Amino acid sequence: MALVLAPEAPLNDWLAALDAQMERSPNFFDSRPVVVDLGAIPHEQRGVAEFLQLLESRGIRIIGTEGAHPSWPGIEAWGRPLPASTRPGRPIEAPEAHPS
Repeated sequence: MALVLAPEAPLNDWLAALDAQMERSPNFFDSRPVVVDLGAIPHEQRGVAEFLQLLESRGIRIIGTEGAHPSWPGIEAWGRPLPASTRPGRPIEAPEAHPS
């Protein structure tokens, strides 16, 4: 299971708010995998790959991105950019365990 961070523009303001939250809970991201949902970031945004590096420099372990725009320079270093899904998730039922 991974945490999801969903930054919003302007990225500098969002980072400042994240820094303030991390000051209150400095170990919150320790050893936790994080997916960064970039779906709310405008396609014309510059410096998205550098933004992801800033997150990593804060000790956030990024395991992937979602909603990354393929035109962002350097984004391919963060894994294959996948478009954000427009379909809502659906519940699934776990199979019942049968005693043996």
